[in-house]
Amino acid sequence: MNTNEFLDILDHRDLAPKDIVEQLRNKATQSDSRITPKAILKYLVKKEYVTRRQAKQLLETTLKLTALAESSILGMVPIPELPADQDKPAEPEEEIPTLTPTDPEPVLSDPLAADTMLTESMAASEAEDNLSGSAKTSGGKKSKRRKGGKKGNKNEWDSPLLLIGGAGLALLLFVGAVTYILIGQEDAEVVLAEASSFYEGGSYQQAIKQYGHFVETFPGHPQFSTAKVKLGMAKIWKATKTDANPVRALDTTRQVLDVIEDEEQFKSAERELASLLPEIAKGLATKAEKATDPIEIDELVKKTNISLSLCNNTKYITKKFRDEVLLDEVRETLARVVRSRLQSENLSEALEAMQAAIDAQDTAKAYEIHTQLIEENPGLLNNEPLAAKVQEISSSEAAVVKFVQESKSATPEERPNSLVASLTLAERTGPPTSNNDQSVAVRVDGALFGLNAKDGAVLWRKFIGIAPRRTPVQLNNGDLLVVDEQHHEILKLDSDTGKLIWRLEFESPISQPVEYNEQLFIAEYSGKLHVVDLESGDRKGYVSFAQKLRVAPTIAAKSRLIYVVGEHSSLYTLSLEDYSCLGVYYLGHSAGSIATPLVSVLGKVIVAENHGAATSRLKILATDNQGTVTNQIASHRLTGQVDTALLVKGRRLVVVTNKGQITVYEVGSGDKETALTQIATRDAEKASPLARFGLYEQGHIWVGGKQLTKLAVLPTGNRLPVRDIELNYLGDTFDHPLQKVGDTLIHVRRPRDKAGAIVAAMQTSSGQTTWETKLAVPLAGAPAVDAIGARITALTASGAAFLLDRQAMSRRVQDDAAMLKISARRSIPALTNCVDLGQGRLAACNVGSDVLLHFRPNDPRSPLKTTKLASPASCSPCVWGELIVVPTQVGQVFLFNSETGKQMGSPFQHPLTPNSESNWLPPAIYRPGKDSQLILSDGNRALYRLNRSATPQPHLQAEVEGEVGPSPFNTRLSVI
Repeated sequence: MNTNEFLDILDHRDLAPKDIVEQLRNKATQSDSRITPKAILKYLVKKEYVTRRQAKQLLETTLKLTALAESSILGMVPIPELPADQDKPAEPEEEIPTLTPTDPEPVLSDPLAADTMLTESMAASEAEDNLSGSAKTSGGKKSKRRKGGKKGNKNEWDSPLLLIGGAGLALLLFVGAVTYILIGQEDAEVVLAEASSFYEGGSYQQAIKQYGHFVETFPGHPQFSTAKVKLGMAKIWKATKTDANPVRALDTTRQVLDVIEDEEQFKSAERELASLLPEIAKGLATKAEKATDPIEIDELVKKTNISLSLCNNTKYITKKFRDEVLLDEVRETLARVVRSRLQSENLSEALEAMQAAIDAQDTAKAYEIHTQLIEENPGLLNNEPLAAKVQEISSSEAAVVKFVQESKSATPEERPNSLVASLTLAERTGPPTSNNDQSVAVRVDGALFGLNAKDGAVLWRKFIGIAPRRTPVQLNNGDLLVVDEQHHEILKLDSDTGKLIWRLEFESPISQPVEYNEQLFIAEYSGKLHVVDLESGDRKGYVSFAQKLRVAPTIAAKSRLIYVVGEHSSLYTLSLEDYSCLGVYYLGHSAGSIATPLVSVLGKVIVAENHGAATSRLKILATDNQGTVTNQIASHRLTGQVDTALLVKGRRLVVVTNKGQITVYEVGSGDKETALTQIATRDAEKASPLARFGLYEQGHIWVGGKQLTKLAVLPTGNRLPVRDIELNYLGDTFDHPLQKVGDTLIHVRRPRDKAGAIVAAMQTSSGQTTWETKLAVPLAGAPAVDAIGARITALTASGAAFLLDRQAMSRRVQDDAAMLKISARRSIPALTNCVDLGQGRLAACNVGSDVLLHFRPNDPRSPLKTTKLASPASCSPCVWGELIVVPTQVGQVFLFNSETGKQMGSPFQHPLTPNSESNWLPPAIYRPGKDSQLILSDGNRALYRLNRSATPQPHLQAEVEGEVGPSPFNTRLSVI
């Protein structure tokens, strides 16, 4: 074999570094005869590029050398040849070197050193050849037969020595065969051990070589299946971890699995596959998320799905080892990629359609396309190309905004109503205030109430539909402007009587009206800003916009301008003279993110824009000489959303968020950071978001949220310290804007765990509460009609009793109620049922309550009385002649006199098992009249017919008792 052929073998088997092989090939090309396969092999062994085991294998299979040259190549000391006539010493047993994983292949940085080393190897090789040749010559000479030897006629094959030698030769052949088998077996174990060492150490390329050699060389070995599986797994590990290319890793994995999935030892790879396959899927999904080319994205999505299908294949990963958390992350990433891909397609189509609408000067259509796109693809909300396109729409929108003259007359007639009459019940307590004899209006549960600000007396009530944000607007002359959300109307009412002055109907929902110079400006959701005459209610016309309007406009009186915020994106500046559009500024807000009207202070326009669910941002916008908004100059981040009005006093601005953050700013005349300076703040609370209503008066901020708080503004210390008030109503909920009438603060709150609402007055200077009026408290049950006395009586859920006589009916209001003392009222839960005892008398008791409330209108000194029960009631009470029947949870049934409320006789008691309660069904009366009886049942065990017995003392006894049977009762009892 020549040198080039030997070098080809080295290169093909990767036994030496390619650069070393190339150097040797170049030197051999220079016709250096000393570069022989022997010299090269010795050099490679010396430099540890080739192990002794590999060199021995090459010697046995490729090169045929003398024993002396072989020993020299393998690094062993050669044993000199002895003369033939001397006894040969016993050959030492060959030492097989221990094989260990090789270090990374060294690279000779100095070609001269390599050359010198190779030259030394060549010289040594030549010397060994010469020595070998001499040995051959010496051993090859035939010894001369000694003269004088005796000739004989004996057959030479009959020599005993020859027979002994033949037997020895057979023995040697047998021993050689066994040795060969053992050496081969030992080689397989060594190769497998070396491959495993590489595999466990993460040297997957070397592990692939060793496992590949084992599989190719030892197909009959017991560990063949294991080695084949490990070979495949090494390829997957290398592609996944070393190459870090998920696409190539997936391709390699699929190829490998096709080869090894039917192997006997394939199950041994399950844990590794459970780690590798999800990792490949994650890598593909991540790569798809980062990709920008649509074709590449589609291909990666396809490959990710293939990878997920491999993960879900129980042949590769059983459910026990499957990492569902990681796979869910992959699926979520894949879903985002698919959504993003779809969004990109939708965005491209929408941009083209929006541009076509802009070219056709149909900005309304362009905005409609934008709105639909955002609704279907919320992720595009902050997309830059889309924002640029919307800004382009805004720029072209000014030509579309125009005033349309269209008259429409208001009507003074009430809307037709089938209701004949209504009676308003109110519970009023506390002393009157001084010098506040005017009316105020509040909106509670769809009804508008007019009250006297002096003593809280209810003047009138008018139902206008539920719309908590549409609170009444009181004009300078005391009249009220009210939005009827149900009928899309604006109503003007007399504040003292509640009578209608005029009403004007619109096509869609409207915002709060804004009054200026005897005109009303009303924003309609359909995209119109109406101009209405305040005195007559007649509409003069409207300004048409290309998008919907949700927020009331803002009037800048000094600049003679109107600022209108669109549902999204745009802020418009209109002339107050002719309602022409002076400019459109691209604010960039999303639909519904602005909940309160903007404010104008010192030539600055300030907008509160909500972001997400828990933050908002205060934007300060600059204007030009005409007052048109030009650009944003500053921004302040707030904790919580702004959903109540911004408060302005002079240059001071107060912002209250629904997380309780309260910040006081001072508006400056400068630009950028000096445009808005924070002078005092109060941090947000950890409680749940809640609308908080503020009032800024005389250096103090009143805030109603989960309690009423009075804060002092101290700019020097950047503080808002709390000032003392008599009652802060901790735990109650304030759900109406605060009002100030003279020195009196009027507020509306919902008491904790109670029904209805309370309107109260408090002196702002002293913090003392004066009067309170409880409104909208539901009845505990049906009222009682006393036909003889011509009156109606009623009990409310709060435990107040009302007597409605002719005078109250003519006023349609009754705010004079019989009430228990405050301490007694606290023990009564919200009542939900009551019974008519006749003659206007009522009794009420809740299930689970141990208090019986008894109303007797004929007792002027104590019309309301409470009775403490021995046990909580298990059902609602009933009337039995002149008696009140109250079944309780301990199984006793009590009787009380309907006039005096005293207990009558001993209670009835049915048998009870330990730790059980009696859930009595509401009783029924059998044969009403003098001999009537009471039918009673617990619904599960027994049915009783009770009557009253006077002996030996008054008590209830069971006259008849029966079993309920297999089917329990679950409704109230009735006798037919």
